[in-house]
Amino acid sequence: MAHPSLQYLRDYESLYGVWARANEAADAAEKALEGNGSAEAEAQAQQLRRAADDAFEALAIFIRSNPL
Repeated sequence: MAHPSLQYLRDYESLYGVWARANEAADAAEKALEGNGSAEAEAQAQQLRRAADDAFEALAIFIRSNPL
């Protein structure tokens, strides 16, 4: 079994990676639209932003729940 600190770092890195990818996708979608997209495309961009926000919240909960 991995040392608890190593497991924490692995879990943190995984959650951070999910947030970073979701945030990059949301940023790219919002930039691509910039007011010139269809209502459906804008709704999808909003979904990506909500997913990124949810991933960030999961990361924050993990950090608060698992102090080093």
